Formats: sequence, C-alpha cells, structure tokens
Amino acid sequence: MINCRVNAIPDTTYINISDNQWRCREGITFSSNDASGKNWTDNGYDEGVSLPWLTGTTPIGYGDGDDNTVLSGMQNNYITFFMRREFTIPSGQVPSTLTLRALYDDGLAIFINGVEVTRYSLFFECWDHSFSSSYGIRE
Repeated sequence: MINCRVNAIPDTTYINISDNQWRCREGITFSSNDASGKNWTDNGYDEGVSLPWLTGTTPIGYGDGDDNTVLSGMQNNYITFFMRREFTIPSGQVPSTLTLRALYDDGLAIFINGVEVTRYSLFFECWDHSFSSSYGIRE
C-alpha cells in the first residue's frame, strides 16, 4: 500500500493523497522496457508493453481492509506491485526541493524521471520483483 503526496512550495501540492490516477501492475514479473527502450521508472514510459497497467486510487494493496484499490490476485500469488504517476511542474516553477510522503508495507523504492531517489527496507543494491522485506507498515 502506498499513499503519496509531493510538496514543493508550501501550499503547492502536485499529487493529492486521494489521487485516482495512479497506474499499477502486478509484480508477477519485472516490467519490460517499452519499444523506445524506456524503463517503467522513466518519464514517458509506454505502459502497453507488459502486463496490464490498472488505474487506481491510493492506497493500493491486496485487500487487507485499508485499500481503495484492491489487487485481488495479489494475496498468496505475488509480493510486489509497481506504481507509476506522472506529474508536471510548470516551467519556471521548479522548486529546489520536493517532499514526498509515502505509507508503505513492507519495502519501497522511489524513482523520479528514471533516477532512484530513495529506498526503504530494500537492502539489495540490485533487486527484482521477487524480493521481500521483513518490515511492516511505515510512513
């Protein structure tokens, strides 16, 4: 489950907590690059190349009672899912810092424009869809 909000300048929110435009896909396999070679973490990635990407409202999870979008096939089948959300900061308004809040269970890696900016409870330099974390819900 992930609940995200990105803040740059006080009173400027780029992604609302209850945003309903998150794209997610089952973590049965690692997501493929698109026809132009972009990775799923890259800006402008074409989601039509791998397993279906669903649109949902956060939090997203396997249906343990606190999810707005339920991935019904997740429990006992796979342990990872991928989420994407593109957002635009208007020209001339690019802040010097962004604040990202995430509620997650168990591990999380965050990428912006293809660059990993942070990770929590994922202790492997190179990880894939089959790795798990031993931690519970964190914010």
